Amino acid sequence: MTSAPASGSAPPPRAGLAERQAELVAALVAGGEPPAGFAPGPLAATR
Repeated sequence: MTSAPASGSAPPPRAGLAERQAELVAALVAGGEPPAGFAPGPLAATR
């Protein structure tokens, strides 16, 4: 059984995942800015 996070604790790792994925897709297919934590060089090579 899992328990609910305590008040004031960090958000679960999946919080905001969809937004981060959307930023990455935009950077890859639409030439958007690299999301935080991604190096521009490898993203450009992947494009």
